[in-house]
Amino acid sequence: MTLLICVTILFTLPFILALWSVYYRIQLDGKADLQSPRVQAARLTGRGHRIVAAQNNAWEALILFCTVLIGAQIAKVEIDLLTLPVMLFTASRVAHAIVYVAGWSVIRSTVFFIAMIALVWIFRIAYGAL
Repeated sequence: MTLLICVTILFTLPFILALWSVYYRIQLDGKADLQSPRVQAARLTGRGHRIVAAQNNAWEALILFCTVLIGAQIAKVEIDLLTLPVMLFTASRVAHAIVYVAGWSVIRSTVFFIAMIALVWIFRIAYGAL
């Protein structure tokens, strides 16, 4: 169940950030541009820009996470062995989004590194199961 909750959080995070960016898009032009949202997003500055960047980074991290998790599935790793590294990855990614939006670059880099450690941990478990 914990794994399912973590995966749900990770899949939901980019969408939450996308919705949050709408506020800043409306502040920019008085409305969210549904015809060219990426063009509008590219014109954001400050916190709005960081929210969009955090969203993009969340999608990229999700791809890496899914890749490693699929590898663990192929290796037939027991779910219980994945609970701690998946929880660490999830907590790190949520923290990453928060500190990214806040503009705390040193802390952002630190939690990014922690998330990457969690991915390597999952990979090592999967590799060890082969």
